[in-house]
Amino acid sequence: MEVGQVCWMHNRVFIVGKIGSKWITGLVINADGLSTLKSGPQDLTPAMYKGKPYPPAKMRGHLRKARALTKTAKKIRKELLA
Repeated sequence: MEVGQVCWMHNRVFIVGKIGSKWITGLVINADGLSTLKSGPQDLTPAMYKGKPYPPAKMRGHLRKARALTKTAKKIRKELLA
């Protein structure tokens, strides 16, 4: 896992924002915007696009359009777009 990687978590899109010793914190795309969620690494599977890992430029395009719902989501979104 690395910061900015796009994964699937229980049929939800999960963008890795911060990696800790036990938990991975990231953004989850909901219908009304972005929120944060913590997950274990065993729950995440990398998202693929045409047989390759999901491209970071495409992910950043989605992040620019989405609205962050919490302060933590705003902070992680800002770090990923920088």
